[in-house]
Amino acid sequence: MEITKIKINTGFTLIELMIAIAIIGILASIALPSYQEHVRTTRRTDARDALINAAQVLERQYTSTNAYTGGTVTKDVAFSSPSGYYSVKATELTTGTYTLVSTANAPQDKDIACKEMKITHKGEKLPVACW
Repeated sequence: MEITKIKINTGFTLIELMIAIAIIGILASIALPSYQEHVRTTRRTDARDALINAAQVLERQYTSTNAYTGGTVTKDVAFSSPSGYYSVKATELTTGTYTLVSTANAPQDKDIACKEMKITHKGEKLPVACW
């Protein structure tokens, strides 16, 4: 009676390893851009917060003095949003009207669709898709 030895493979071949790396690369190339777009979309809340807070400051100024001018928000003087992803300034500021504009800073400036967001004294929020 002859005893035969059975050889058991316990590792990976180079081809199997390369296939696994290729699959990981393909998945990463699909997932990373999607994740980055999600992060950019989430960071838009920083602009919304800054615009709404500045609008509230202007509205309080208006209820006190019956004019949007003369308060802490002044025309063409930019200030940073809470997280710093946007710069906000009043591009139009008169006694009866205002327009606040937020402009994306790096790295948020790659958000082409919502690079610039606006809110007016009438409550108009533009572009609508960004709000």
